[in-house]
Amino acid sequence: MYLTSQQLEDFLALLRSLSWDVVLRSEGKLELGEKFNARYRNIPEDYLEFLKRVALCTNSAANVWFLVEGDYNGTAGHAFAWDEFEMMSIEGEKLDDDESLKIREFWREHLPFMLSVHSDYAFLALCVSQDNYGAVVAGYAPEFEEVSKVCDSFGEFISLFSRTLKKEADHPDLTYFSSL
Repeated sequence: MYLTSQQLEDFLALLRSLSWDVVLRSEGKLELGEKFNARYRNIPEDYLEFLKRVALCTNSAANVWFLVEGDYNGTAGHAFAWDEFEMMSIEGEKLDDDESLKIREFWREHLPFMLSVHSDYAFLALCVSQDNYGAVVAGYAPEFEEVSKVCDSFGEFISLFSRTLKKEADHPDLTYFSSL
């Protein structure tokens, strides 16, 4: 399911109606940062459309947010970097080279786009490898790299998350991200 402009507008309006802080981005080229661009060369188009439109998108408690251009290029000023959970996985335990390599490989194939820190650390990510390209997965601390599939695309995620926020659907992963 591809995300249309109208679906994105409706989604952002829904978030605003639920007291999310949503700020639109001014026109211009996306500047996602050197480290980000080197790692993620094949980003699903529907997520790029989101990034081109949205400068800030966080719940009222500021403990669940979508990652946006400023997060990826380091100008957002959040306490959590876009790759924070990868760094936690690598630094959290004494890892051998194989384990460290597996963690880095996982994150090369999964682009985080939403973070939550309201009760435990969690994320939603887009698969950017050939296998499951564009699919949305959810991961939770402490084993961030053990993920569950949520849906097949960012557009489908927007639809499912909207229904979850309106209490028309009850997806366990998305309910976690919609709770305050």
